[in-house]
Order: sequence, then structure tokens, then C-alpha cells
Amino acid sequence: MADSSKTIELPAEFRQRAEEWVRSGHFGSVSEAAMAAFRLLQEREEQLERLRAEAKRGFDQLDAGQGTEMTPEEALERSDRRLGVA
Repeated sequence: MADSSKTIELPAEFRQRAEEWVRSGHFGSVSEAAMAAFRLLQEREEQLERLRAEAKRGFDQLDAGQGTEMTPEEALERSDRRLGVA
């Protein structure tokens, strides 16, 4: 398999922060810190995709007359349960 690594330049602020994480033992290298950051970004993007799909599904249901009347608090509680954040 060909070497798939790439060199990227980090702004000084990001590089310094990553180096702090390495010195503190959170990561073994700046590369590990950068990979963790990219994983978090990927997870965030995946979560946003799920939220968008859920919102679309809800709007489609409303358009089809399948809505359920509830208070804003009830809606947030239900949403949090469905997303696993409560």
C-alpha cells in the first residue's frame, strides 16, 4: 500500500496547543492530536447529517398531517431522548 500520509501546516496557535497536549501526555505526537481533531470533526458532521435527516423526516410528517401537538419543553425532551442526549 502506498504511503497515504500528508504533511499539513498548522497555524501557530493550533500547533502550540497540540504540542501542549503532547507534553501533558494526552497524545503521543502532534499527529495523534491532529487525527483526534479530525475524528471529532467527522463525528460532528455525522451527527449533523443525522439531525438533518431527522428534521426532514419530521417536516415530511408534518406536511402529511401526521404532527403531534406538544409544548416546546415536551418537544425538546422527546428530541433529546431520541438522539440519546438525555
